[in-house]
Formats: sequence, C-alpha cells, structure tokens
Amino acid sequence: MEIVAEDFADVTYLRELHSSGFELFYGVGLPRQAVIFLGSGRGFIVEDNPDVLGFRSLTSKAAENLYYRLLWCRFGHAVSLCGWVKERNLEQSLFCLHSDRGREVWCRLRGTELGQMPDVGQKVSVFAWEKWVTPILDVIQLEWLRGEEPVSG
Repeated sequence: MEIVAEDFADVTYLRELHSSGFELFYGVGLPRQAVIFLGSGRGFIVEDNPDVLGFRSLTSKAAENLYYRLLWCRFGHAVSLCGWVKERNLEQSLFCLHSDRGREVWCRLRGTELGQMPDVGQKVSVFAWEKWVTPILDVIQLEWLRGEEPVSG
C-alpha cells in the first residue's frame, strides 16, 4: 500500500507505517491542474480554461509520462538510515552521513537549534524524506546511537 503525507506532524506514527512495510511518500503540493488517473495508462486533465471546460483525455503514453513526471518533481519517499557523521556545515544546518551500508548523503535539520546538530564522528539514526528534486535528505527525526567509534581511513 502507498501512502502520501504532507506536513504530517506525528513522526512516531509515520515511522511505524514505514517500518511496517508501507511505501511512504511525501507530497509537496498539488499539481496546478487537477489530474485524474485511471491506472498508469489512462487519465484525464480537468481543464480550468473557460474556453475548454471539462476533461481532456490523455493518451496511454502521455498519461504514463505525466504520472512519472509528477512523481519525480513533486514527491519523495521516507528513508531510515544509520551511520556516522562524516562532516557538517553549521551555517546551512547540514551534516554528511556515512551510512552503515557505505552510502554518503547530506542531511538537513529543519527548525533545530545549533546544539542539536550531531558532532563529527557521532553515530546517529535518521528518519528523513528523500526528495527526488534535491540530493539532500530532509530530516524528520534524528536519534543519537551508542556504538563503536568509526574506523578512520
């Protein structure tokens, strides 16, 4: 099952949904024109132009392209990562997370005080939105973990 959330404040509930196997997506606003999908191959755009009121049918290829373009431009998905803080940029509220699986990704803390920024070398867990229009994860929840110090090299 897929769930789309936007500015949903109950992080604990979102995390439970994600860990239960739901595909959790973040919507960043509605499209300018209303779009109705009847599957990946058929759809309609609701026209708001007074000269052409009503529905405009989308061909199979156009509906599929529009669907994927909307997903790519407007949405992201929830991710849960653990790893070590490799570096940080206090001015931008950013830190680089080196995940346990070897992936390096920049994370942005929103609405936090400078004291909540993890230090370089700390092990943390992040629950974040990975939006498809930016390579920076938008952190929803940050947890400090106890563990071994990272191996330098």
